[in-house]
Amino acid sequence: YTVQNVGIDDVENQLVVVSPNPANGMVHIEGYKPYEIKLFNSQGQVVMRLHEAKQFSVSHLASGIYYVKMYNKEGALVYRQKLIRE
Repeated sequence: YTVQNVGIDDVENQLVVVSPNPANGMVHIEGYKPYEIKLFNSQGQVVMRLHEAKQFSVSHLASGIYYVKMYNKEGALVYRQKLIRE
């Protein structure tokens, strides 16, 4: 048998904190500086795309549930988290 890991790669063994969550203004990323951040709405549409950012604003977005996904320089998904916009 061959066992293959199909989960999300570790973020270089670092703790990632996306806060505040729920949010209504600026959101901060601590512990890891991703190459690219994409914010998806609950329908899976990309509503925001940032490069090498440590913070972003959600004040212009409608209230609801979003998903923050972080990617490394190679384009691999390294972290994801649900984000609630109040």
